[in-house]
Amino acid sequence: MTELTRIKEGMTVLDVHGDKVGTVKFVKFGDEDPNHPGPETVTADVDTTPDNIIEEVAAVFRDGTELPETIRKRLVRYGYVRIDTGLLSADRFAILDQVVSVTNDEVHLTADGEELVKA
Repeated sequence: MTELTRIKEGMTVLDVHGDKVGTVKFVKFGDEDPNHPGPETVTADVDTTPDNIIEEVAAVFRDGTELPETIRKRLVRYGYVRIDTGLLSADRFAILDQVVSVTNDEVHLTADGEELVKA
């Protein structure tokens, strides 16, 4: 988990082949302990008062993103990186388990960019 906390907004996201998928738009950490529910949310340069956290998480799913309920629950449960793929493409979501490493300015995934959930 320590390495995952280094993920910041604007970092380049690379798939398993080293191809650029996009840039980090938002990071949400999931429930680590099922006995103590309450996902943590981390975003870069955002005030972390409870109102902003709630607004950020709510914004992920109210901006036209139509994801099936089972996928939304999985993303919230395990945490995810929302990836901005550009103006002409839908954002993508990588579950935090798909993050293999984080370098100074890059997030490396274990999945092909085309396999990621699309918003």
